[in-house]
Amino acid sequence: MSAPSVGATWTRHAGPVLSLTALGYVIFLHHGLGPNLSLGGRRWWMPSGFLSEVAPSTLGVAFGLFGLIALALTWALFRTSRSSVLRWLVVSQVLAVGLLVSFGVGSSLAWTFFHWRWSLSLGLLALAVGAALTAPLLAAAWIKLPGWARAASYGPVFLGLVAFERNVTGTNPMLPFAISPWPVVQIFGLEVVCSWLAATWLGAGLGLTVLGRGPHSAARWALAVAAALAAPLCWLGFGRQFALLPFRTGAATVGAAALVVLLLFGILAWAFRKPGKASAFRARAVLLGGLLAAAPLLLGQTLTVLDYKTTREEAAPAVTDALQRFIDREGTLPDELEELVAAGDLEEVPSPRVGFLSGTGQTFDYQSFGTGYILEFSAPRWIQCAYNPPWADDLSEEERAELEADDVELGGAWSCPSKPPELW
Repeated sequence: MSAPSVGATWTRHAGPVLSLTALGYVIFLHHGLGPNLSLGGRRWWMPSGFLSEVAPSTLGVAFGLFGLIALALTWALFRTSRSSVLRWLVVSQVLAVGLLVSFGVGSSLAWTFFHWRWSLSLGLLALAVGAALTAPLLAAAWIKLPGWARAASYGPVFLGLVAFERNVTGTNPMLPFAISPWPVVQIFGLEVVCSWLAATWLGAGLGLTVLGRGPHSAARWALAVAAALAAPLCWLGFGRQFALLPFRTGAATVGAAALVVLLLFGILAWAFRKPGKASAFRARAVLLGGLLAAAPLLLGQTLTVLDYKTTREEAAPAVTDALQRFIDREGTLPDELEELVAAGDLEEVPSPRVGFLSGTGQTFDYQSFGTGYILEFSAPRWIQCAYNPPWADDLSEEERAELEADDVELGGAWSCPSKPPELW
């Protein structure tokens, strides 16, 4: 038996070697481009900024220099390896390089504030978006696994994404998974980019599935286009109706989503134009990739909104009602909420409901001012809700009558709406 050629040996090991090289490149840039954070003592994981003197000061030039190296590694890996996991990791490497350049050469303010938490946030953001971008590739490999391996590989990912989405808020650093005071991975990574990519893959997959069901007639194409548009437009409409998305969905957003999914559908329809098992499998992988990416995000966002609704409309009113009973009876407010339990106005002080571990490290923030108070609680995203009780008792009869004639609300008021507010 002849020994394997050098070329065959390289082809077999090229994927892992290139993947490790890409990882080393990201670590190199992280340590070199990140600001020097050694004031609290040097740690091996902290950036030191050793590239700051030689790196281009212009953001565009830095993107070109460092980004071309990342893209070259990605091209080489895609040419030499068909591993979906390695392709996901190398795509994430490109995204990580872009983020490192943006917050290293561009603006390091967030890094300076959040230290290692920002490094971890950037890494998780790159991995999450990279997985969403390569979802069809990962799904194609996942389909080929036996049933037990599918459950073992996807189950932890599903549960982890749901837990991460539901247990993070930017206003309570004690919550599990709150790696940064600004929940950048949750909001920008999962709720914006990954949700949009999942809906786009799902739409393109639906269109390809419809197109592959019969001859490519004009009616078939029209039905396929309608199916392709259905997923992203339903995602935007559903997200707007139930406040699952942290942004407004106006005409420009709808138009952009429709344009992108139609462009992707057209490219894939041309690429899979030859009928056969291979094209049908690829279309199935696109559809399944969108479904696998969308399912945990949709469930996590839905649970987040339900937590917000439960706290604002059930737990918080129970506290405010008890406070009103206390002041009506005692003439003043308690110094601590626990006094409501001792007085029999509450069985127990409820906790804001955020995540699976509600009641752990999160409480209502109560401040008493004698006859007035503020009740606050942390909520998902970057939300701190505050309640101010009715203030009409401080008015004279004439002032109250004048305000009521002008339809001015005299009751208590929340600083946050009934649904989680849109951030932009």
